[in-house]
Amino acid sequence: MNLLYITYFYPPEIGAASNRASMIINRLKSDGGFKVTVLRPVPSYPFGERLNTKHQTRYKLFFKESDGDKTEIISINVPVAKNGSFFKRILGNMIFLFLAFFFLLIHSKKYNTIITSSPPFLINYLGLLYVKITKKRSWILEVRDLWPDSLLALGMVEKGSLVYRTLKRMELCFYKNATKIICVTKGIKNTIDSQIPEEKTKFIPNGVFDWDKDDIVSNTEKINKLRETFRISMSDKIIGYIGNVGKAQGLDFLIKLANETKGITDIKYIVVGNGSDKENLKKMSCDYHLSNVIFIDAISDKKQLCQIYNFIDIGIVLLKDEPLFEGAVPSKLFDLLSFNKYILLGVKGEAKELLKDDTHTSFIDSNDITGTVDTLLNVIRHESYKTHSNVSNIRRGILNERSWDKLFSDYKDVLIEGKNDEDMHVGKK
Repeated sequence: MNLLYITYFYPPEIGAASNRASMIINRLKSDGGFKVTVLRPVPSYPFGERLNTKHQTRYKLFFKESDGDKTEIISINVPVAKNGSFFKRILGNMIFLFLAFFFLLIHSKKYNTIITSSPPFLINYLGLLYVKITKKRSWILEVRDLWPDSLLALGMVEKGSLVYRTLKRMELCFYKNATKIICVTKGIKNTIDSQIPEEKTKFIPNGVFDWDKDDIVSNTEKINKLRETFRISMSDKIIGYIGNVGKAQGLDFLIKLANETKGITDIKYIVVGNGSDKENLKKMSCDYHLSNVIFIDAISDKKQLCQIYNFIDIGIVLLKDEPLFEGAVPSKLFDLLSFNKYILLGVKGEAKELLKDDTHTSFIDSNDITGTVDTLLNVIRHESYKTHSNVSNIRRGILNERSWDKLFSDYKDVLIEGKNDEDMHVGKK
């Protein structure tokens, strides 16, 4: 089966979407029945600069690379933008859609199935155009986040506005025309099932990244060197956030937590990542005169990232307290589980349900700073955060359930079902 996988995020870029894409593509190319082409913009996330030296020229529209015998990567040359450059991001998105559509016009019949991974929301126009051009070949729509509802939750659009109503109509059009829909959370599936027949959707969550087992093992010498680099004493307890520093994460709560505990000199906070809210958080930290918060740029090297996970004592996971986000399960949870780290979880709903029986997790409320301080101090006082050499049965069960080897079996079934459904549709004509 010839597949075209269209995504905005793919290695060497980092983050949940890139990790998911790489885990899927690696297994597709290892499987005997698939040949894959990845179509993406030139990689630049999250640094806002071109990550591949081969993509520096501005006079070439497409860069073609090979990743083994069964995978071809087509990178579209678009303007790259740092966080905050809204106009340049929109321009880059429009250029990508135009050139990707041009690519589809020429090569559409080469592929049996197309996969679009959303968001960004408008990438799904490519799937819609594909099924119209090829007269109902298979289009698998992968939904990682609900748009435009996420815009509504973040206050970026109003519910009654023309923009919101137009985007909702587009959303339903995408769902109706897709052959199959892969939903990354149960909340996403439930929302989509209320609009279309549920047999069209399949829940396939984010899974556990394939970390190198040798890197997961803590290296005392490297950890001590990091403490020395960041001037953190051996007795300090390190609370770490690692991931996208965006509006949806609600990390202003972490800064408020740091402010409430700044009188406790042996507690330090690190924020590792880039995103649209990072400068605001830095400003908050300065306004509070905090010396206990350290900001570190996003790390793309997986071995260095392993050192950071081993470096922290407690991982904190936050999202804005919005009903929509109760259906979210941040993939950084699985990273923290992989490194067997104590977790402060400020996410309700599906994520909380997943870890409800885990004794190495404490649940916090981002609306209750006093309660969160008490929880944190209690964890530190009883040394609950200290990493155990053995992973608990509960954590082991979650990691096994979310292994990509297991999830890929479901993913492969959706691809085959989608192609069979369209073969039957064509046969009836």
